[in-house]
Amino acid sequence: MSPFLADLPAETRPASVPSGAATPAPPAPSAPTAPAATPAPATIPVAAPLESAPVEPAPPVAWQGAPHPHDLVPAPERPEALARYGLSGRLALGASYQRLHSLRILSGELELGFGGRVGKQAMYLTISVERGRTEMGLHTSGYHAGVLSEWAVGRFRYGVQGRVGALYLRRATDTDDYLSSPSIGLRGHVAWDALRFAGGPALAFEVGVRGDYYHPLVFGPSLLATFRWESNRRLGDAR
Repeated sequence: MSPFLADLPAETRPASVPSGAATPAPPAPSAPTAPAATPAPATIPVAAPLESAPVEPAPPVAWQGAPHPHDLVPAPERPEALARYGLSGRLALGASYQRLHSLRILSGELELGFGGRVGKQAMYLTISVERGRTEMGLHTSGYHAGVLSEWAVGRFRYGVQGRVGALYLRRATDTDDYLSSPSIGLRGHVAWDALRFAGGPALAFEVGVRGDYYHPLVFGPSLLATFRWESNRRLGDAR
């Protein structure tokens, strides 16, 4: 043992190496560790701008001159809206079924009316002609004049008519002689405009009930097709 080691405490002395033993080789130096690679930032693809096709200018239009007046097409005239006041007329054609006591009468009817309109209300002076036949084959005729008042609600019209007239009934015992009687009566109806035309005219269907007193009472329903004409003109207009 070296005299320098002899003076050291036993716990601090290095372990003795037996003689003849090989001295351990110092550890081999370790290879340096390469640093971790930093990921490259992601790139966002950018679309290339669209290139617009070149626009070719339109060829110039040669001047053809002003159009001839005969080549001009006039614009269609718009129908004139109905005013609050105006003239009105009606033509009705249809059939009626009436009872005279137990006698049944089936008649055809033609009515003509002319009057005026104020807002939604119209009034007419009317005349009507009826030709019919009883269930026993006896011919009948009726003639009436009256005043009709109507109120319009949308496509519907409600009317009341007072009228006077006369009824002629052929006698069963004499083919050339008629029984006649004056009459006074009332009639009410409801009409629906099935077709409307520009400017005011309309085609309507009308269902009515009437009663006429000829000394006996004659009453029954009727079904008419009515053509109505309306205008903005008034009585006395020069145009």
